[in-house]
Amino acid sequence: MEEHLTFSPPIQLALDGYYDKRNAQFKGTIEINGKRYTNCFLVNGTGLRYEGANLIRLGVSYFDAEMVRIAWSIPQAELPPDLTHRKFPDAEIWLVSPASSGEEARSVRQEMEDRYFSRK
Repeated sequence: MEEHLTFSPPIQLALDGYYDKRNAQFKGTIEINGKRYTNCFLVNGTGLRYEGANLIRLGVSYFDAEMVRIAWSIPQAELPPDLTHRKFPDAEIWLVSPASSGEEARSVRQEMEDRYFSRK
């Protein structure tokens, strides 16, 4: 997945692992702009990774059944430096794909969140 250059810095998100459609869970490696996260686990509502015995929270993730559309809030400390904002270190950083405008990103994010909460 790659975001539109006029909307945000270039964002490349690659998932390499196993997606269990029945349970809507991804396990494997995630790469964001060249930064690799191994031993990751994504399930609607959360993202986690294991670093040895430590469990590290990777924010909130929402995605569709085919994992084609994703909205993911990741702590800035876990992101590559080119995607962070020094002035606002505690701000939420949302990666939304596919989206080529702020409006489209908000729409995809809202739809993914609504689906998640409608199942609870």
